Amino acid sequence: MVRPKYPGKEKPIDKEAPKKPGPKPVDFNEEVLAQIEEYASRQWLDKDIAVFLGYSQSHFYALKAIHPSISDAIKRGQKRGIDAAIQTLERCMKKDNVVASMFYLKCKGGWKDNGDDTTGDDGRDKESVSKSVQNALRKLIK
Repeated sequence: MVRPKYPGKEKPIDKEAPKKPGPKPVDFNEEVLAQIEEYASRQWLDKDIAVFLGYSQSHFYALKAIHPSISDAIKRGQKRGIDAAIQTLERCMKKDNVVASMFYLKCKGGWKDNGDDTTGDDGRDKESVSKSVQNALRKLIK
């Protein structure tokens, strides 16, 4: 045992635990889950949400496995974002927006682009078809 040179003037021993490297633990309270849901509603990817929270992608996936509330918040947010897009598309179609109607038909009605802007897949003139398409879409929406 070595005696200090100056008794009573020893340096205090640091009894705090050493800081661990890596991300700080986050308590997934309602506020954090609401933020996750908000960013998921904007169709952010999981890796983007992880960066926002300060985690690596692999760590975030591990947290999702531990906390099912994170996956639930992401699913709710994605559904909310898709519902908002559908409502916007429906509003545009109700206002006789031909482009919105054509988008809907391409996604759900089986229409395809063939490089010719004047005819549909069946060879009919798109201008003559647009009125009947709009009427059919109005019936679908109502």
